[in-house]
Amino acid sequence: MVIEICRHGARSPIYMKHNVTKTKWQRGLGMLTELGQRQHYLLGKKLRSKYIEQYNLLDDIVNTKQLLVIATEYERCYESAKA
Repeated sequence: MVIEICRHGARSPIYMKHNVTKTKWQRGLGMLTELGQRQHYLLGKKLRSKYIEQYNLLDDIVNTKQLLVIATEYERCYESAKA
């Protein structure tokens, strides 16, 4: 059994402070950024290499019976898991 714990990727601020110039965040406040998506994509590649190619712990093709993904109920966490 393997347990892998990770946090969501880079995100935009949760709220804007009064002394910061307002920046337009395409996905909204508190959401995963493109950088955050990229971070999790690269993490996924590394985990695939480790758990599938190196240790042969998982099938080469995604088998949903072998995986369990748990995320908190924030869109950025779901997006991180999908990436």
